[in-house]
Amino acid sequence: MLQALQDTLLTLIQAVIVTGVPIMTAFVISYFRAQTRHISTRTSSMISQHCLNELTDTVWAAVAKTSQAYVDDFKEEGTFSRAAQTSALNDAKRAVLDALAPATKRFLQETYSDYECLLESKIEEVVRAQKHYQKG
Repeated sequence: MLQALQDTLLTLIQAVIVTGVPIMTAFVISYFRAQTRHISTRTSSMISQHCLNELTDTVWAAVAKTSQAYVDDFKEEGTFSRAAQTSALNDAKRAVLDALAPATKRFLQETYSDYECLLESKIEEVVRAQKHYQKG
């Protein structure tokens, strides 16, 4: 009788293990996949943030440099024509593109379909912010 009870308990334990292990394995795999997706998203977000911060810092530096050169020219000539504005924008864009890290340029090209438009928008945003700061 004791042997039959032991055999029954052993069979029951084996049945629980046989059905429990695949369930636990599936749960662990699902958990690790979810963690991997979370880490991947977080890493991608961190890369994006880093690249956009680098772009913003570089634009600020380029606009400050370019605007100072054109302010000096403006003071000498007394005019700031549309051609001078276009030239200043192109100089700032060139300065930004020269200063950006290759990985950041690649990220911007892959992420934004028209990253030059983004660059121009950032430059104009910084110019407006500098004007506001100078007035304020």
